[in-house]
Amino acid sequence: MTELIARLSLQFIPELSNGIIKKLLQVFGNAADIFQEKTVILKNGKRIQIPEISDTVKRQAEFEAESMEKHHINLCFYTDADFPRRLKSCNDSPYMLYYKGENIFSEQKMLAVVGTRNVTPYGKDITKKLIKELAEYNVCIISGLARGVDTVAHEHALENNLKTVAIMGAGLRIIYPDCNERLAQRIVEQGGALVSEFPFKTKPDRQNFPQRNRIIAGMADATVVMETALKGGSIITAYIAHSYNRDVFAVPGNIFSPTHEGCNAL
Repeated sequence: MTELIARLSLQFIPELSNGIIKKLLQVFGNAADIFQEKTVILKNGKRIQIPEISDTVKRQAEFEAESMEKHHINLCFYTDADFPRRLKSCNDSPYMLYYKGENIFSEQKMLAVVGTRNVTPYGKDITKKLIKELAEYNVCIISGLARGVDTVAHEHALENNLKTVAIMGAGLRIIYPDCNERLAQRIVEQGGALVSEFPFKTKPDRQNFPQRNRIIAGMADATVVMETALKGGSIITAYIAHSYNRDVFAVPGNIFSPTHEGCNAL
């Protein structure tokens, strides 16, 4: 078994949780060696049974490897030197990331810009203004490629010659929403990256987005919430960032506007 197939197989074994996999990697250093053992005793004394890789899991891993080669997708693994250094310090970080484009995940300055899909002209204007004024500081902008604030953030990062990273809530086969397909291409063409922790064919299901928000928060030095209602993904991202002891900023807005309630509450 190659190291790549071992790495890709880990995600398809339900008995191995994200946390357990990272602990096993700390013991063995690579994925292939994990499967050379049947039982492992961790530092805390916990005994882990290592399941064998079934034919089904191996086929899934081989499909992922073929898709990566065909679509020019790279893998960033927990034990690799180029794994995002800020994200690695988060207890619930993923153990691997798929990405298209450049590995710019440990740039000197990383800022997450998030907000509502129902962005108002005020939200658009303040997002444009903020990013334009950040241009001289060579900040890398992280967002989620969603409609609204995310789209404005990515577009204006590119227009101001800043690198930008889009964290996806689906596998890299699917650009969601599809109206942002050209934007996704531009992000890659201009030295940025599309990132996902999900297998290639994963659909943009609702439960994926709160999960991906921890990557947005964990990869950044700080998170700015531009405009948001009292509940939603942007508020989740803000509280995750706060739990990681990262700076969180919120742009104030009209006290009568539902789309500003979240920012005003923060």
